[in-house]
Amino acid sequence: MRGCRSVSNFLEIYPAKADIFECLHMIHTDIEENLIDIWALDKLQEEHRDTFALLSRIAMLNPECIEHDLLKPRQTNSNTASLDMPPAQYIAHRTRLADASLIDVDSDTQDVRVHRIVQDVTIDMIARRGSYLPDFRGAVQTVADRWPFLNRDYVSGTATNMDRWEACKQAYTHIIRLMEVYRVFSRYAKQSLAVPELAELLLEAAQYQLECSLDDNVVALLDTAQSIYECTSHDSAKTDENLVKVYRGRIGLASSSKNADELLKFAQLAWKIETNKFRRTRQQTPFLAVAHNDLAVGWACQREWERAIALSEESKAVRERMPGFTRDKLFSPLYHLGLVFLHQGRFSEAEEVLNQAIRDREEVFGANDAKSTRSAALLYARGNVKFNRADPGLNDLRESLKDHNEAMSRATRTTGAQSRPALLCQYQVAKVHMALGEHETACDLLKDVLARIIDRPTYHRDIAQNSYLYAKCLRLRGNVVQSEQELSRAVELHNSLRPLQQRTTSNLTDGDIAELIPYDYL
Repeated sequence: MRGCRSVSNFLEIYPAKADIFECLHMIHTDIEENLIDIWALDKLQEEHRDTFALLSRIAMLNPECIEHDLLKPRQTNSNTASLDMPPAQYIAHRTRLADASLIDVDSDTQDVRVHRIVQDVTIDMIARRGSYLPDFRGAVQTVADRWPFLNRDYVSGTATNMDRWEACKQAYTHIIRLMEVYRVFSRYAKQSLAVPELAELLLEAAQYQLECSLDDNVVALLDTAQSIYECTSHDSAKTDENLVKVYRGRIGLASSSKNADELLKFAQLAWKIETNKFRRTRQQTPFLAVAHNDLAVGWACQREWERAIALSEESKAVRERMPGFTRDKLFSPLYHLGLVFLHQGRFSEAEEVLNQAIRDREEVFGANDAKSTRSAALLYARGNVKFNRADPGLNDLRESLKDHNEAMSRATRTTGAQSRPALLCQYQVAKVHMALGEHETACDLLKDVLARIIDRPTYHRDIAQNSYLYAKCLRLRGNVVQSEQELSRAVELHNSLRPLQQRTTSNLTDGDIAELIPYDYL
């Protein structure tokens, strides 16, 4: 065994993870040495501390690819982020780890890969010895140095900007690994650890996932961030300031899943904190404007239209009083004012407000803007105004189709054809084709949406409305068997989402489906 030090050879002997950790924790009495002995990690830590420090850093990052630029020593304003060694020594330490078969180094890119077993054993070792917090903070800061933060100096109107997504994508996998490592360290510490820098990264990562129409790990990211903030400060004002960041993340998740009750709950909590802060400081901030807007959306989802209008107007007023105000910063309040007017049947006012918001955005970003989903959202809303008004004299249905096609095009260019915004736009395009009697085109579009939409709880409301419309379309085309299948799917999802209003294939109505998404927005 003593000569069997490579990961591949070890896995031949212990192929199951349970076996590996039994060996690690020395449960088998007939095994003389655990993995720490087999890979000589004790000796490495004692005789080559800098090499072990490098291995510790590697153990805290994404095992599939740790970019050379992320690991190499560099000049930094942080005392803990960069490894404290000259570049030549870093290469020597990295070579020692590679020679011991603990890591692999790409000869072209110099990026590092490492087996998860090596990572887990290393993390377990340093956690047991209680020497992890400074190194962990350094790993967190290393990733933070490369993250394009949105909320540190937040400016109204900058959310959903896709220009930062590539940098986010590269760093995101490291943040997920840091979260996993944090949980290990917290178990050994028997409490949550105060690492607010990690909490900030976790919240940014959650927001990035929601912007990209993904919900992978969002709940875990938010829960972990909240646990960190709850043990960070005993100052109630500071705790509130931190928790409101988590609430904004939960508002984003509720908005994505169209969970009206959760959205209102966390919007109220965030609004209370931000308005109390304003009473104390008398400072108008972008987050105060956001809090008013989020609560407006929360009330709109409950069909409390007048409350929603008042809060949208207040959000608009706060933005107008901010230094450096430009009209494109009014996107959110104008967008939701237009939608509320639509739901009230005030079509002319809705169209006027949305036209103004579109002009404001075009003045800054051009007439063909696809910098974020915001232009798509405005066109989506205006298309719905024309669809619901359906005035033949204004050629509303054809104009609605034009808006929805353009919204779909921009959402696809911005976030990709698989994204939720693009698929929602495609659903609306199909809906207009149905109204125009173009059933074959509508069927093709809906079939495509259902083939590409992610089948998970976050999107079940979307799937239900697509399946319901697709069932109607199929029946009109004479495909009764498949129509019944799709209708059954819509009924099953409806009943799971509205357990107190159970329906069957014989009595599910347009109104029932509308209740799943009482306030439709992109």
